[in-house]
Amino acid sequence: MESLGKRISEKRKARGMTQDQLAESLGVSSQAVSKWENDISCPDISLLPMLSDILGVSIDVLLRGEQAEIVRYEPTEVGKTFTNKLLKVRIIEEHTNISMNISPGSVSAGTDGQLLPEYQWF
Repeated sequence: MESLGKRISEKRKARGMTQDQLAESLGVSSQAVSKWENDISCPDISLLPMLSDILGVSIDVLLRGEQAEIVRYEPTEVGKTFTNKLLKVRIIEEHTNISMNISPGSVSAGTDGQLLPEYQWF
């Protein structure tokens, strides 16, 4: 798997930028960019949005090397009781579009019996 530093270096070179130019655009030293590209250190998380914009790629592509799936939660019907609710998930990838409905009973609950907070129920 390609490292973050290698991806930064490749994307920078593809844009025809020097390390000095990238550093100036981000307000960091050229030594910092060199350390990122040589996998000695990583950019501060607060720089990732600007770095991805300058390099013309998403943060996912920058960090993972590929576009991650997009997950959206959509309401089914307003006013349903808890036992009749569904978690409707749509996963969109580059060449795939998957939709699924998940009932509350098939999702694990926390130790106090409450649904895990990362799920949004409709």
